[in-house]
Amino acid sequence: MFTQPPTDLSHLPPLEHIKELMKILSAATRDRGESTMLYDDPDQVTFLTDKTVLNELNLKIQEDSNYPLPEGYFKV
Repeated sequence: MFTQPPTDLSHLPPLEHIKELMKILSAATRDRGESTMLYDDPDQVTFLTDKTVLNELNLKIQEDSNYPLPEGYFKV
């Protein structure tokens, strides 16, 4: 990946290839109107998979269906 023009990164370490891929994924996510938090600050996204947080949010939504969700969450 990224070894031919117009984006030839073959002379760079593999990390640069991953960074370029992350830029593309971030742009595609932004174009869909979704949160790019995962790409912008991956260290802050660990809470998205925290079962405790999900359970608390589910309880809040059951109590108040209009409860505002943090960025990156959506109702299903």
